[in-house]
Amino acid sequence: MGPRSPNPQLTLEMPFTPIQTLVGASMLGISAYHVLVLNGGVLGVSGFAHRTNSWVVFKFRELTCSHTSKVDGPNDAHPDPDHLALLAIAGLLAGGVVFGFLHRPLERQLQARLVDVYSTTSITEAQATGLALAGFLVGIGSKLSNGCTSGHMLCGVSRLAPRSLAATLTFFSVSVLTHLLLGQLSPFSLNLAPEQPVGLPAWYLILFLQLPVLFYRYGAAFVNGLVGERSARRLVSFATSFQFALGLIVSGMLRPSKILSFLHLTPTAMRDGTWDPSLAMIILAGILPQLLVWVLLLGDRVRQAGTRPAFANHWSIPMPRPEWWQGIDARLITGAALFGVGWGMCGICPGPATVLLGAGISGQMQSQVWERIGIWIIGFFSGGLLGGVF
Repeated sequence: MGPRSPNPQLTLEMPFTPIQTLVGASMLGISAYHVLVLNGGVLGVSGFAHRTNSWVVFKFRELTCSHTSKVDGPNDAHPDPDHLALLAIAGLLAGGVVFGFLHRPLERQLQARLVDVYSTTSITEAQATGLALAGFLVGIGSKLSNGCTSGHMLCGVSRLAPRSLAATLTFFSVSVLTHLLLGQLSPFSLNLAPEQPVGLPAWYLILFLQLPVLFYRYGAAFVNGLVGERSARRLVSFATSFQFALGLIVSGMLRPSKILSFLHLTPTAMRDGTWDPSLAMIILAGILPQLLVWVLLLGDRVRQAGTRPAFANHWSIPMPRPEWWQGIDARLITGAALFGVGWGMCGICPGPATVLLGAGISGQMQSQVWERIGIWIIGFFSGGLLGGVF
């Protein structure tokens, strides 16, 4: 760990990026919609991460059993039999690796900073502790509440799912309160370099970034006819997550500073321009179109007996119970609150963290980006493992 910066940046001033965030948010919504209609599932990154973590543990136990000459393997069921979660994480990482190599030309063409640039070369021990604690709380919180900003907010709210509405309301309010209470403390300072002006993105790049839609919309149908639904589901899982990663990149959601600037929800911040409303564009372009499609078309189809998604035998989404409040329990609210505390501390959640991990793997990013995300991810998986005990 390096020495503590003498002038930690405690006040965030973030430029508003309405066009970039609207475009990125629409990509997030399109990806989530196609996971539902093609695979019948939810694009929930924390769920993918926890299932991948469980898969690693499962394979380790399986290997250990074989080395100890036991006939029986692990007694629990395979956590990811079709490897859909593993492929989804691979898609997010692949998007991050591509971004790592191309982040400078992408920033020039999109006319916006896409990743935080830090004014220091290393982080302090206090910041490392804060990152690990935040990751731990997000990990255990998302495990207990069975969702995060992607699964509950982007996917669940767009289906008017009562559990997701309750979880989103809880973690958003808790994250705002947490940031206002703790955001000025040195463990959660970011020490950012000065911001750059925001311009208009290149339209041809915006169109080019939509190409993955054609790949999983029509390529998966070709694969389905060639080798079957299982391979088609796998292709959809990887390709939708890859585009989801691109959406996070374009929208600026890889920047914890933009999240924290949105959570700095005070009248003073709104008056002096330090509040960044960019995250609201996620609601406008990522959630609202899905909500309209669900209410007008898709909801009745999913609830109708005998219907199915394109490449799966059944819908794998939680449906509301007759009494809508029955699914809202202490475990959900506690988990969402813990998630909100961790998110409000550092502005990092599983989707952006996975993409940033991929960007760090490329070796082209600032070392502090890799260091911060690595510490956060260790905390996240530790929290997820503990959450699985309860």
